[in-house]
Amino acid sequence: MANKQQVVTIRCEHAFIQAIQKAAKAEGYASPSSYIRQACVNSLNGVSRALNEAEERILATLERQSRDLHKLQRVALIQYAAFDNFLKLYLTYTPEMSPEIRNAAVALGKVRYAKFQKDVARELTGRVSDALREIADAYDKQKSNLGMRDE
Repeated sequence: MANKQQVVTIRCEHAFIQAIQKAAKAEGYASPSSYIRQACVNSLNGVSRALNEAEERILATLERQSRDLHKLQRVALIQYAAFDNFLKLYLTYTPEMSPEIRNAAVALGKVRYAKFQKDVARELTGRVSDALREIADAYDKQKSNLGMRDE
């Protein structure tokens, strides 16, 4: 049995009808009536075109950020491997320090490292340097909570 259609009449201002006709034509509907029917269906189903477009944009953004995150993870692994190899070479070919000069070397190393940190922070601007300071502060706090000392 076929669905019986009923005619519904609505009163609208002329400008509103023109806007409906223009939108129906722009979106490829056969007639303004089919445009209005689809708008009603969307409204009854709780779906709007703007919501769908926003959802698509959010999904595209999340996919792009996911790809970027995977790239960053690969870079981090490469950096870790490079640092690991450097550290192995350093520890293999650098002799132990005698206890007499160790304290002086540690003190000088702390001064040089503090200068390095200031130089890096000066080179970085805005949020990046703030983020670097936050990371350094969090690291120092974690070390102090664990009872570790700089040596």
